[in-house]
Parts: sequence; C-alpha cells; structure tokens
Amino acid sequence: HFPFCPRGAKRVNPQGGSLVAVRQSRAQQERGEFTVTRAGARGFTRTYTTNAPPLPRATLDSAVDAVLKRGKLSSAQASAARSRTPRPSRYAAAEIVVPGRDGSIFVGHSGPVLRRWTVIRSDGVAAFEFDLPKATFIHAVSLHALWAVEVDEDGVETPVRYRLVPR
Repeated sequence: HFPFCPRGAKRVNPQGGSLVAVRQSRAQQERGEFTVTRAGARGFTRTYTTNAPPLPRATLDSAVDAVLKRGKLSSAQASAARSRTPRPSRYAAAEIVVPGRDGSIFVGHSGPVLRRWTVIRSDGVAAFEFDLPKATFIHAVSLHALWAVEVDEDGVETPVRYRLVPR
C-alpha cells in the first residue's frame, strides 16, 4: 500500500447507533475532495473539499521505490509495476476518520509533516480545519475538544487534551 493513494476509513460512533465511512476516488484526490457517509438515524452522504498539500515527485518516486524493493521483483517486473503505479499530484485528502461523542466527525489527511483535520458538525456542515503533527494520534473528539496521544522522537507517549476554538 502506498501512503499517498486514496483509501477508505470507517469507524463506529462511540455513542453507538451510527457508522461513519470516508472514501476518496483518484479523481477526487486530484481535486482535494472526499466523501463522508454516516449511516444511522441522522445519516447523510456529502462530499467535502480540503486543501490537501501537493505531493512532491521525489516523495512519490521514493515511496514507490521503497515498496517495490520489498517485493523482490526482477528489474523488468519493477519497471512494469512502476509504470502502472498511479502518480497523484497531491496527498490523499481522507485517511483517518474519528467520530465524535457529540455526532461530529473528524477527517484527517497527511502532508509532509503535519496532518490536517477537517471537522464536520453533526448536521453535516464542515465547521473548520486545523493541523497537528503526524506524531499526534487522536482517540476521542467533540466540536470543542480532542483527546490524543503525542509521541516524541524517543517514542515516549504523552496523553494530551486540546481545546478547539473555531475561528
């Protein structure tokens, strides 16, 4: 699996009663779009746009080479696989989904250093976006706060709570 390819994500709401799924086609990736479906009593399906960062060609080539090396392919096989590998111009806009206790939905996507989060209210309206370091792993969210674990360069984990104040 290449880290820049679109993929789906799904999670059950912590309060139960709904499932949240995020998906993104290759065409949506090029436009910085993703689709969220919430199945349940207050369900919806909507498409959102975010400013997914550009994917540098060198990063793309390096990732492709690393994956192909693990496959122990002949040079002809590697060349054929390399030519068939998608070459998106930007990072995937939807990699992680975290449903909130209040019905909100947080959708995360990676860039080179930071992960951008799009926050969607319980009524399906995109409320705001914010960035966190990739080494911050969100475990619980609401429109006003998030609880996460930050991992430092030594691998030490620290639980944190961030208060969210939309602008």
